[in-house]
Amino acid sequence: MPANPINSVASCPSKSESSVAPTGSDFKFKAPVCDLFTGEPKEFWGWWDSVLLAFGQSGISDALTDPEYHNKSDSAAKASSAGWYAIAKSLQGSHANWMSGEVSRHTNRKVANDFYEKLMKTFNTKENQAHFMVHAIDSLNEIKLDHTKQVHEFINDWKQIINRLNENKNQLATNGEILRDFLLCALQSDAFEESRQFILRNPLKTSDDYVDHIRNRADSMRMLSGDPPNP
Repeated sequence: MPANPINSVASCPSKSESSVAPTGSDFKFKAPVCDLFTGEPKEFWGWWDSVLLAFGQSGISDALTDPEYHNKSDSAAKASSAGWYAIAKSLQGSHANWMSGEVSRHTNRKVANDFYEKLMKTFNTKENQAHFMVHAIDSLNEIKLDHTKQVHEFINDWKQIINRLNENKNQLATNGEILRDFLLCALQSDAFEESRQFILRNPLKTSDDYVDHIRNRADSMRMLSGDPPNP
């Protein structure tokens, strides 16, 4: 296995998509519900993805990244406050629970963007990005395609890790040789020996090409057994 390629630091994730709600007038929204966060730095980016999704589904994603969002209307102010409380609730009982009191005390208000700024300042550091990198490598080492794992679950786990590396602009996501080695180690099932041979014979193919072959191989085996392929 190649040496751990911890030699790049991911940039701050791109800001979320624009809110669908019109912030210049009153509007209805559903308060976001965020996943619980342990406070562990290595788990921050995965949790933050879920926060962005929750705010996006509520139509108030700009409440996180726009410092003036809460001033645009009464509804925007309420949405921003609801977002603040959603994040605060997700930190309860974690190592990061202290942040709620500090953000509120320093600003004397409940604005979601204040939480965003504090979280980025705390977790978007070189040290924590290194934690993320190590966590990603550990995750790639842990996922296996064997008799206990469904193919669609394996592919989903693999894609999630690669997508997070891409989102954080980490060069491991585009290092074909290293990803190829991880994937070869992950293929533990004899049923996918054909896919292993495909990877070995085609070292210049992309990770997506290899995953497509694994998916197609699984579909072929299901068709031979009389089961329909996965959509």
